[in-house]
Formats: sequence, C-alpha cells, structure tokens
Amino acid sequence: MTVDEINIKLKQNYGTSPLKDEAIFRIVWSTRQIEYRKGIHGDFDIVETVKQVQKYNYVLDRFILEKLVYIGQQRELVNVSGFSYEPVYVFQDKHGNPLPVEWWAVEYAVKSLLGQLGSAPRRNEYMDHQAQEDRVKAEELEIYDKLSHEGSKPFETGSATFLDSTKRQYFEE
Repeated sequence: MTVDEINIKLKQNYGTSPLKDEAIFRIVWSTRQIEYRKGIHGDFDIVETVKQVQKYNYVLDRFILEKLVYIGQQRELVNVSGFSYEPVYVFQDKHGNPLPVEWWAVEYAVKSLLGQLGSAPRRNEYMDHQAQEDRVKAEELEIYDKLSHEGSKPFETGSATFLDSTKRQYFEE
C-alpha cells in the first residue's frame, strides 16, 4: 500500500475536520513541510521579519504521521487559521534509521491516540491473518489444479454419491 493510498484510507476511516475539509490524520514527508514564522532576524539591524522555514528541521527525510489539532492563534506562526498539523509519529527506529510506512503501524498509532487500542491489530496478528489467507488461497488453487488436471473421475464413472445438507445427517457419525 502506497503512502497516497494510506492517506486516502486515513481520510475515509478517520474523517475530516468539521471546520476544514482536511483529513484529521495524514502521512507527510518531513523535508517537504514548511511554515512561515515571524522572528527577530538580522546581523546589524534587528528587525522582526517573516521567514519560510522547514517545519521539521530536526527530522530530515522521514515520513511523519500528523494529526490536525486546534492550536489557537500563535504569534510566531503566519497564515495559520488556528489549526495545524502536529507530529504524532516519526517513521524511524531508535537508531534514527527510516522505517517503512505500513498500514498496520499507522492504524495502531491512530487507534492508540484515539483510545481504541483494543481494536487495533498488532503486527503479529496482522501477519498471522495474512498467512492464514495465503494458506487458504494455496489450498483452493491446489484443489482446483487437481480437479482441472485429473478430472472428477468419481462423477465421470458414476461411482460418486452426492449428499445435500438434508441427507448428510444420516451418514455422519
């Protein structure tokens, strides 16, 4: 699942802000996030100016899960309506190495924030479910393959017995 697909799923599953038509949760690339900040700048003349700065100058080239929150009016932030996307989770390990963005991890983080952790799948449960689905598909393909190559000989020769659900009870032990 791509990051764009995950962002669509986040919007569908967790909605948009009632005041703005923006997703409550989103995944972004840290280096692309900018904001305009007022500050006092200058070498000789100290003047209050507005500068475009990287929002996450402390986390470069990482995916970040953000949540749209109300922050009110902030004197140093320019062009902010009182709402801002704030970081919730950086996709990196404890050594600063990047981690892949996977739906199970995003869902786990969001549900833990919303207090719905009991219903969030953990990685092992997700992988067990995937493995079970893969086994069922493999069994279905094996049965189909046998039937298509070997034919259904008992039905062809007339030696097969078909029991519908109403008759099966008489032959089960």
